[in-house]
Formats: sequence, C-alpha cells, structure tokens
Amino acid sequence: MQILRYPELIILIIAGFFTRFWHIGTPPAVVFDEAHFGLYASKYFSHQFYADIHPPLGKMLFAFFGWLGGGVTPGFDFAAGALYPDGINYIALRSFAALTGALLVPLVYIFVRELNFSRRAAFLAAFLVLFDNALIVESRFILLDIPLLFFILLSIYIFLLAEKRRIFSVKWRILSIACGLTLGAAISIKLVGLGALAFVWLILFWRKNIAIKKNALIWAAFLLILPLATYIVIFALHIALLPNPCVKNCGAMLETFSKSPPEARILMNENVYGNVLERIAGQNIWIISGTVGSSDKNFYYASPWYSWPFMVRPIPYHQVQIDETHISNIYLLGNPVVWLFGFLGILGTIYFLVKRFLFGYRIVLPKVFDSPPLFYLFAAYLIFFLPFASIAKDTMLYHYLPALLFSIVIFSVSADGILSSFAAKKANIILAGILFLALMGFLYFAPLTYGIPLANGKFLSRLWLPTWNY
Repeated sequence: MQILRYPELIILIIAGFFTRFWHIGTPPAVVFDEAHFGLYASKYFSHQFYADIHPPLGKMLFAFFGWLGGGVTPGFDFAAGALYPDGINYIALRSFAALTGALLVPLVYIFVRELNFSRRAAFLAAFLVLFDNALIVESRFILLDIPLLFFILLSIYIFLLAEKRRIFSVKWRILSIACGLTLGAAISIKLVGLGALAFVWLILFWRKNIAIKKNALIWAAFLLILPLATYIVIFALHIALLPNPCVKNCGAMLETFSKSPPEARILMNENVYGNVLERIAGQNIWIISGTVGSSDKNFYYASPWYSWPFMVRPIPYHQVQIDETHISNIYLLGNPVVWLFGFLGILGTIYFLVKRFLFGYRIVLPKVFDSPPLFYLFAAYLIFFLPFASIAKDTMLYHYLPALLFSIVIFSVSADGILSSFAAKKANIILAGILFLALMGFLYFAPLTYGIPLANGKFLSRLWLPTWNY
C-alpha cells in the first residue's frame, strides 16, 4: 500500500498519535491499575520477582520503554493516587500503551481493506476507533488492554496476508513466522489473546481453498507450536530477568496467597522447582486458576458481561477536587455514539443473517451480508465476548474492548454495504452524519477522558445513568 495514495490514512495516523499522546503526563499520579502494572514493570529494574495474574510480556515492554526513557528508580510503591516522584519516568512508561493505541487506528484501516471492503468502510471503522473515549483512556496509562488489542489485530492481519500467499513461498514463510510470533505476543500479554489463536484456526477450517488437511502439520508448526514456543521463551526471559526474591512492594497478589505456603513460595520466587519449565508450568497453573477458577466478587466497579454493550457501569480511574466548584475526573467511559453503533452493527448482523438463513430466497440483501468476511468478524465478536459468561470472578468493562473493536468493524462494513445502495450524494450525507455524531460524542465526554476540570454541575450532567455516578 502506497500511503501517499491514501490521504485519509495519513490523517488517521496523525490524529491517532495526537489523541493518544496529548497531555499524556496528566495526571502526574498513579492512575487505577498503574498501581499494579507500573509496579510490576519497575521490578525489572530491581530484579525482584513479582506475581501477576497475567503473563509478563506487557509489563516487560512497559519496562523496556521505561529503560528507553532513562530507567526507573526502584523503591516506589505505586500506590493508587500517589504523585510520581523524580526517578520514575512515568511518561516513558505510558508511551508504550499510547504508541500501540495510536498504531491501532491505521491498523484497523488496513485490516478492513485486507478483508476486501471499501476505503469508505475502512475509514469509518478507523474513525470510530480513533474517537472512542474508552479506547483513548486505556491508551494513555500503564495498562494492558490496548497493547493486547494491538497484537490481537496485528496477528490476525498478518494471517490474512499469509493465507493469500502461495504456501511454502518465501513471503508465506516470513508472514507465517510473523503471525506465530504476534499470536504468541498477544497470549503473553493476557490469556484473552488465545481468542486470536482460536479465530485464526476457525478461518483455516472455514476457508475451503486452504489445504488444511494436506498441510496440517505445517500450519500447526507456525500457528500452534510457534506461539506456544514464543510464550515459553517470554516466560523464561521473565524469570531470568527477576532472579531475586521479592522483598517488598510485591503487589496485592502476594498478599492474596500469603496464608498459603506453596503459592507464597512460588510468588516469592523461591527455588522450589528443578528447572525453568517446571517453574513456568507452576506459575501458569496459578495464573489459570486465578483467571478462571476464582469466584471472588467484591470489586465495587465490576459489571456482568451481558451489560457491557450498554456501558451500564463505567469505572472512575482518577479524581481530583480542584476547588469547591471544579473537579477533574478520568473515567473508563466509552463514546456512547460509537458503542451504540457497534451494538446496532451486532443486532443488524444477527437480523440479516437470520433473514438470509430463513428467508434468503424471498428477500434481497445488500451484498455485504452474503460476505464470508462478515461472518468472520461476527465470529470474532462472539469469541471475545461469550467466554466471559463462564468466568466466575469479577469482570470489568475493559474486558469488552476486544469484542467492541470487532463490533465497530461490523457496523462500519455493514453501514458501507447499505450506503452502497443509495445515491452517492445521499450516501455521503448519511456518512457525514455518522462521523459528526461520533465526533460530537467524543468531544462531549473528552473532559472525562483527559481529566479536564469541569464545574461540578457540568460533570454531573455527563453522568447519564444512575450507575455512572459513584
């Protein structure tokens, strides 16, 4: 793709970096789960072991950006709300999430194009991702979900490139290796990344033009063994970088298991295993049990999975009372316009798929609704949404972000398919209206995204539902 031929893509890239990096140093205090992930990233500078319920790659990459920014002085406990002291280049740490958030915008564009949808559909999808407030908030702090989203979509995009190449060709091999590595990276940030692996294999079995049975071992080598090997190598590097037992500021996870000696010994990094693989296995058993097996439900801002598309319970990340009449808030709160469009995309797809399945011989549908890529996108939405119904522990609104991303793409390609049936002038007016509404939604809630002080009354006026006001 010659980028100069796509001026809309250049605009999206510039706007993506601006919205994610603007005032990234605000606030100069620990925001929400920076208390965990910032702390864990700092452990790579003291080489003290830590225990987290997620795999280590995200924290390792945050630490790498901290190292690029001059390093992080160990000893700060990253207490929520505490001001960052000298020696903690928190802007460098935050820059990793901001970079992946900025790159996610053009990645959505080229992903939609690779699915053979129009430039209009690609621009609409990227525009809605660009101006979703929740995606921006998650991009501006030391949090894992945007890097996770980036590697999920990148791995799927690379797979789409690979499966169009002649098998065993040089380009196919390079792309297949890159796909396996990025799949491993996604899984190594959060186990939710396994959804990308499931999605890739679903497409493999779905598409009849791929000789999956004939070359099953080859595909398995690149898309199963290589991601697993990547995951193991990252864990081994994580252990090698943290040879020292945890002394202090080990995070809440250590306190959780302090009364259970076997788990506590694992968290303290005591040499209880004979080799690295056994230690990796032990830690992953703990991670999986903590992710799936825990039934703890005591987090005030938790929300059930079925409520996420309606954004019933956003999460206040940071709050400062400026004076008696003004307050600064940062909320994990999406752009209601974008989330509504995404939900309408899902409802519309279900409606048209049912119509096609039951009454396909009686009605004429827009071409997009008979398109295999739309089925792939809908399957991806279900893969990243429905499994949370089986999770016993607390779930939060940010768990919906991978599914949200695919709902936005579904809406965009569906809307483009419908607009194609209109006259060009009318289609352009409708498209402009969609873009305008999304932009206005972003601007209205931007103070809660960037922590811009508001008068108390103006802040309360943005809390549309009773469950938004804490």
